[in-house]
Amino acid sequence: MNRILRFHAPRLLLITGLLLAIASSQAQDPKKPNLPPAPQPAQPKPPAIFSDHMVLQRDIPVPVWGTATPGDQVSVSIAGQTKTTQAGLYGKWMVRLDPLATSAEPLTMKIAIGTNEITFSDVLVGEVWLASGQSNMEMPVGNVDTPARRKYPGVDHYEEELKNASHPLLRLCLVDRPSLGRPSTHVSSAGWKACSPESVNRFSAVGYFYGRHLVETLKVPVGIIQCACSSSQAEQWISLEVLSRFPQFAAVTEYCLNPEFLTLDNADYQNFAPKVQPSGLFNGGLAPIIPYAIRGAIWYQGESNADRAVEYRSLFPAMIADWRQRWGEGDFPFYFVQLAGFGDIPTQPRQQDGWAELREAQTMTLSTPNTGMAVTIDIGMPDFIHPLNKQEVGRRLGLVAQAKTYGAKLESSGPAFQSMKIDGPKVVVQFEHLGGGLVSRNPADPKKLSNFSIAGQDGLWKWADARIEGDSVVVSCESVKEPVAVRYAWSGNIACDFYNKDGLPALPFRTDDWKLTTEGKVYQPGDLFLNAIKPPPPAPKP
Repeated sequence: MNRILRFHAPRLLLITGLLLAIASSQAQDPKKPNLPPAPQPAQPKPPAIFSDHMVLQRDIPVPVWGTATPGDQVSVSIAGQTKTTQAGLYGKWMVRLDPLATSAEPLTMKIAIGTNEITFSDVLVGEVWLASGQSNMEMPVGNVDTPARRKYPGVDHYEEELKNASHPLLRLCLVDRPSLGRPSTHVSSAGWKACSPESVNRFSAVGYFYGRHLVETLKVPVGIIQCACSSSQAEQWISLEVLSRFPQFAAVTEYCLNPEFLTLDNADYQNFAPKVQPSGLFNGGLAPIIPYAIRGAIWYQGESNADRAVEYRSLFPAMIADWRQRWGEGDFPFYFVQLAGFGDIPTQPRQQDGWAELREAQTMTLSTPNTGMAVTIDIGMPDFIHPLNKQEVGRRLGLVAQAKTYGAKLESSGPAFQSMKIDGPKVVVQFEHLGGGLVSRNPADPKKLSNFSIAGQDGLWKWADARIEGDSVVVSCESVKEPVAVRYAWSGNIACDFYNKDGLPALPFRTDDWKLTTEGKVYQPGDLFLNAIKPPPPAPKP
């Protein structure tokens, strides 16, 4: 018995001491309940599209959003206003700031939950534009190893451009665009950067030159958000819900809109399909940044859809409508680049040409409200699909924005087909967007134009004699006595000489409605995709 007491005595003394300490602490404040410490407020987590150096869109409500602990009170403050909200059941929150006035003076935005606060500094207020598309939009200013950079080191005069790329009012945000099976909320980006030789080097050349043009003409802060992907097709930038209206995408949309999709364990699909999946870039690149307030979007894409050009007539407007509906800003401006010249210049008129048909689909999209197009057929290259003269691409897009968005009194388009009249063996073509008058850059004859072709009822196209007469072009051919149709620049590439006096090239066009080479060609999922989504074989019976 004594041995047991000697063994347990030290432990009994320790326990007794602890009990006395607890009793003493409670005795010091008998009114204080013995409760666990209160949980600390979470750190507010806005997506990476919000950062130092960002530009917020002026004159419209500005959404700010993020995540927190469910039930947390979140406040957002900037420029003398504060908006508060409560994080929802899943921790999501959003406020909408009242319209902000233009500010070239740096502002500070604060997002707070209790005493936890995030501060964004050097925030400007001005014009924000999204720059999207495929490799011709992704192509950077500098000598960077990208798919658009394998043949030439940089855009025209890139070393000089980089040297002079410091523009304090221009801010750039490069958003990565992982291709995903379902919409994501994660923004993959390093945030906004002030425009400098370092930030411009890897940034979209078209986006940069467009933004620079706006800064120089508007004299206000401008922010450009780049979200582009080389070789991408239009359907990769359209939501699954909108694509589900097109029968050719049924295999994709029925699979990915299945409620069980998120729980499927299909390694083949996850490893392959999203990389080429329709909606993939919308899900991974655009969905996470919606509804960041923007003025509008610029778009350079179409090369990867040229083999399905007629289908593009419906896909492209559907994409524009999709973006506008999801941003919730109405019919915001959407300006795009028509395909540049590429390939050999033909010696005989092309009877069929996919690139010409894609350009026509782009021109037809101008019937969509609040759209505009920069024609670039004259600045292409025969041996390289990525023209190096991105300065002119950005400038021409800038002219469209000046005229259509910012009210400048200037011409933003080259001559565009308006009507035609057959006069015996001749066809008289009328144009709009004269820009002070029609001109030819033919050094031998200032009235003579090339790249016009003409056809009779046999549908065979012949090179035509085309001459400027006032505000019209008269087209004829000795071997076509009874013409019925005219085409201009109906080829992947041409040597352009038809402009208006404001220096903008004429839009390619055709007056016939004859069958095209891409009619009936639509998206096909292909064996790789179908194999990726097919159910795994049943397990063998024991």
